[in-house]
This record gives sequence, C-alpha cells and structure tokens, in this order.
Amino acid sequence: DDLQSVSLALVAAPGSTVEVDDVSVERLSSDVPEGLGSVSWQTAGLRLTLGPDGRLREFVDLATGTNYADSRAPSVFRAFRNGQELPAHYVQMVDGRLEVHFADAEVVAWLEVEERPESLVWTVDEVRGEGVEWVGLCDLRLSLSGTVGTLVNAAWDDRFAACVLACNDRTHSFGAEEG
Repeated sequence: DDLQSVSLALVAAPGSTVEVDDVSVERLSSDVPEGLGSVSWQTAGLRLTLGPDGRLREFVDLATGTNYADSRAPSVFRAFRNGQELPAHYVQMVDGRLEVHFADAEVVAWLEVEERPESLVWTVDEVRGEGVEWVGLCDLRLSLSGTVGTLVNAAWDDRFAACVLACNDRTHSFGAEEG
C-alpha cells in the first residue's frame, strides 16, 4: 500500500539476451502463510525486530528507546541464484530457527539466532535451492548518524553504535556506504 517507486532490472543468463518486449511484471504470489507475526531478539542494550516480510522494523537502543531502523529499507536478507538477486519473501520462526523464504520459492535459508548479553549471533544452518551462490544477511539500513566505519562495517554517534562483524572466513562483512 505504501509503494511509491519501482525499478526494473533485467538479468540475462551468460550468453543469452533479453528483449524488452519479452518482459512482463507480475505481482508476487501471496503464498505467505496467514498469521505470521514479527520476530524479535534482544540483548542488554538492543531489541531487533523483523516484520514477517523480512524488513527491519526495530533496531532499538534500549537505554534511550531510540529506534534506528529505517522504515523505507528493503529486506535484510537476499540470495543470489542463477544470475538474479532475490529478496526475502517472508520469514518465520520454526522450531527455534529463523526460516527465510525468498522470492524464488525454491530458495530457503535456516538460521540460528543466539541472544548474548552484548550481541546477536546469526549462524546459517542450511540453505536449500539448486545453484544458490550466496545468501546476504543483516543488510541493516539504520538512521544512525555520526560516523560510518566501512572497514569495520560499523556506524556510531555519541550515544549508540552498531556493527556487523563476520566471525569466520566464509562470511564477508562488507562496509556500509556513507550517506
């Protein structure tokens, strides 16, 4: 209902072409399970809440009550398969794991999310879908102003700081863009 702008990107498989006349735009099927709600995790200083669509709803500094989530941001999850970047279609908690379903229904990721006193640890347990090249986690678009440290993938000001840190050599933690 709040859609204001749409962009179209055409991706062709290597060695093939796409004619603009062959393009059609369809609404994503609404096979989202009914009754899905938001999912939240909390540390001593932060509450992170995702909507059922995988978009960041809350990134709250519990000391001040400030919500740094950018409500206009896309889903925090993406996958790349067969030359296409796929946004999350919906997320849900199942048996204590976060289940992320992507726009291509064959692609699903399962994550363990551990709440620690000072951090949240997200671990990819499993990814389903032939040819998935990568899964993007934690695309956090925050309204945190002040300093952006792209080398450590962090942003902070005088009152609050946020950082996404890769904890193994199979995970890339790309820095945020300033602005």
